[in-house]
Amino acid sequence: MKRKIKLILLCFMLFATYTYGQKKQVFFIADTLSSNINNRFIEIGKEGQMGYYVLYCKCIIPYDNYVTFKYKINKSTVQIVNRKPESKYSSVKELLDLLTKSQNNFDNQYELFITEKLPNDKYKTNQVELVRVGRLDPDYIILK
Repeated sequence: MKRKIKLILLCFMLFATYTYGQKKQVFFIADTLSSNINNRFIEIGKEGQMGYYVLYCKCIIPYDNYVTFKYKINKSTVQIVNRKPESKYSSVKELLDLLTKSQNNFDNQYELFITEKLPNDKYKTNQVELVRVGRLDPDYIILK
């Protein structure tokens, strides 16, 4: 009897450890082609070897910067496909809710994949990381 209880306890601990370390995968589609430039809520760009997606939402502490995700541009792993990948995509509201609830722990809880719609009905998916920006202290002092 004790042996069965120990075995059940061990299985439960292994299961709990395994599921605790799992991150939930979140998929989001960034379609800037079908929206007017003045009505876009997302900006897509690149600087050097880094690509980025900026959501026009100041919903993460310290609430003074837009939410930005980054990814490393690696030309050897870029896959452009002719069909929208089969995934359950989150809406803007669902993504912003996840960001607001998790704050700066987003990357510890979720793996975010952003699928970018390209011209000619092509798609590109990148796994991204949240850019954490802390409050900057002023680099000056006030003399009285």
